[in-house]
Amino acid sequence: MSATKVSVISTVLNEEISIGELLEALSAQTFTPEEIVIVDAGSRDKTVALMEKYAHSLPLKVFVCPGANRAEGRNIAIREASGDIIVSIDGGCIPYPNWLENLVSPLIEESSLDVVGGYYEPVVNTPLQEAIAALTVPSPKDISPSEFLPSSRSVAFRKQVWERVGGYPEWMRSAEDTVFDILLKKAGAKFLFQPEAKVKWRMRESLRGVFRQFYEYSFWDARAGVFFPHYHKIWLYLGGLILLILSCFFPAVFYALSIGFLIYISRFYFRAKRRRLSPKAYLWLLPALFTYDLGNVSGYILGKLTSLKQKIKSEGGEISC
Repeated sequence: MSATKVSVISTVLNEEISIGELLEALSAQTFTPEEIVIVDAGSRDKTVALMEKYAHSLPLKVFVCPGANRAEGRNIAIREASGDIIVSIDGGCIPYPNWLENLVSPLIEESSLDVVGGYYEPVVNTPLQEAIAALTVPSPKDISPSEFLPSSRSVAFRKQVWERVGGYPEWMRSAEDTVFDILLKKAGAKFLFQPEAKVKWRMRESLRGVFRQFYEYSFWDARAGVFFPHYHKIWLYLGGLILLILSCFFPAVFYALSIGFLIYISRFYFRAKRRRLSPKAYLWLLPALFTYDLGNVSGYILGKLTSLKQKIKSEGGEISC
C-alpha cells in the first residue's frame, strides 16, 4: 500500500445497539485508515458515550451535530477529514475484515479511477427479512457494473471528486447518495464495482419499516427528477386499478387482470427460488412485495406532486380546487 491518506466517514443516530460492533469491525480491518470521522445527528441514547470509549484505541473523531440529515452529516465528516480518499459506511452496517482494503486498493493502484463501489450483504434473522432481502437486494451477479450506483453504506472515492460536484445534496433527506453518484457520473468520474468489498446490512424488521424506507427513497428520487426502470410499476398499478374498476362492469376483464397479476408476482417467486428461501419466507413474500411496491408507487407520486406544487408556488401561480 502507498502512503495515500484514507479517511473512513460515517453518520449515526441512536445506534447504541450496533455502534460497538461497527467500531470493533473497523479496528479489525486488514488496512488501517488515517482516521475515522463520525458525525452524530443528535442521538438520544448512549451512542456518543460508547464512541468515546474507543477514542484511545482508534483514530476516531466524533462531531455531534443535532438535526443534521445524512447528506449534511457526510459533508461535515468529509470536510473535517484529512484523507485524499474518503470511504463511507453507514451506521448499523458491519464491514468484513478486508472491506477497507478491497475498496481503497484499486484507487491507490490506478490513478485514473475515482470511485469504487462495494457490496452490501443482507443480514436476515426472520422469515420476513429473508423475503425483504430477496425482493430488494440484488445478488452481485445480477448487478451491471457499468450501471451500478453504489450506496454510501459501502463506497470509496477521491475527495477531489466530492469537491468537484459540491458534495452530497443537502436538500435531500433520503436517496442523497443516488443523486451524488449521478452527479459524479455527469462530472466524468470513473467508477469500479468491487463486489468483494462487503458490509453486512440489516434488513428492516417490520412491514411498516419497509414501507417507510422505500417511500422515502422514492419520494426523494421523484423530487430529484430521478426515474429508474422499476418505477414503471407505477403505470402497472394505475392500469391495474382501472382494470379492476372495469371488471365490475365487464367480468371478463377480471380474468385478464388475474392472469397479469400472476405473471407479475411469478418473477419474484422465481427470484426467491434462486435465493433458496425458507418455507416461512415464501409466506411473507407477497405481503413484503406489496408493501415495497406501495412505498415505491405512493412515494414517487407524492414526490412528483410536491415538486409540482412547489414549482407552481415559485412561479407565482395558484392551485385552484
